[in-house]
Amino acid sequence: MLGVDVAALRGLARSLRRKQQEIEATRRRLANVVDQLPWAGGDHLRFVDDWRRVHSPALLTIVTELAAASGQADAHADRQEQASRPTS
Repeated sequence: MLGVDVAALRGLARSLRRKQQEIEATRRRLANVVDQLPWAGGDHLRFVDDWRRVHSPALLTIVTELAAASGQADAHADRQEQASRPTS
């Protein structure tokens, strides 16, 4: 068989989108927790700074990459469907 199982590829795209949404929701919940920590002092400031400069942006990068990957999977599925259509 040449090509790809379009249904499987579309399923992959859906899974990638779901994970993207889950990670973004988790990042937002964690940001709220970090912002509301009953903590003061230098350690707190460093922790919050690390969250905002390193960890939250890293999660956003993952979210962005998963969105791109799901879009690519859908685009490949579209191309496979077009290539597999009978010509008239």
